Amino acid sequence: MAIPAGVTEPHPTNTQETATIFSDYDFRPRIPAARKRRRQGLDGEENEPIANPEFATGGESNGRVTNQDVRQYFNSFNEALKHQTEIIETVRAEVQELKAEQQLLRTHNKKLQEEIQALRAKLEAQPLNAPVNRSWAEVAAGNPQPDPARTVPRPRKEPNCVRISTAPILDQDIDNDRFSRALPTEAANTHIRTALLNAETTKEVQVAGIGITKIGYIIRFRDIQSAETARNSTEWLEELENNTKVVKPRFGIVVHRVPTEDFELEENKK
Repeated sequence: MAIPAGVTEPHPTNTQETATIFSDYDFRPRIPAARKRRRQGLDGEENEPIANPEFATGGESNGRVTNQDVRQYFNSFNEALKHQTEIIETVRAEVQELKAEQQLLRTHNKKLQEEIQALRAKLEAQPLNAPVNRSWAEVAAGNPQPDPARTVPRPRKEPNCVRISTAPILDQDIDNDRFSRALPTEAANTHIRTALLNAETTKEVQVAGIGITKIGYIIRFRDIQSAETARNSTEWLEELENNTKVVKPRFGIVVHRVPTEDFELEENKK
């Protein structure tokens, strides 16, 4: 309604309403802003946000991750991965060496076991001291097997030794100044060495030692030549007197397949 001229506009009252202008922004839904709450520590103080050291840069960080930070992170990751790969390759090579050594040991152990089994089979096939049951036909056809319990050992040949015998004397007549049986070793050694030195043919022989036997003595020379010289000479035996002579070799005999004691062949007597 238009107001006449000359009439002032009255002040608005509570009953009067003013015109309100609305826009599109007023009709948009309003979302309340989220309030950030800072967590307090055990001591009641607020904790400051901790920056990620992987993305720390030389300058001030505004909380954003740059391409340089990402590149630095991947470089460090690749270096760590490369180091771990080298360690794995080294360990793998050592494991391969250990496996090869174990295989070699298994092969050696297998060979040793086979050899042990072969030896055990041979021992079982040839029992020791087992009685052999043979028939009379087998005994007559083949050679008799010697009994090891009755086998007489053959005397050893000692080319550098000479055996001598001398006549026995009564106990009351035993005197170290006379050569006879069962004299002390020193006395017998003195008599024999003196006789060898006094004889022209045996003065160069070298005596190594003298032993006592039942019928005389055994003289060991330093070489075979000295023993042959003394064996073929009788001059030093005459120097000893008391019917001293060289003993000929001794042989074992068997009578009706039963071994007997050894006997001496003296002066071609059997």
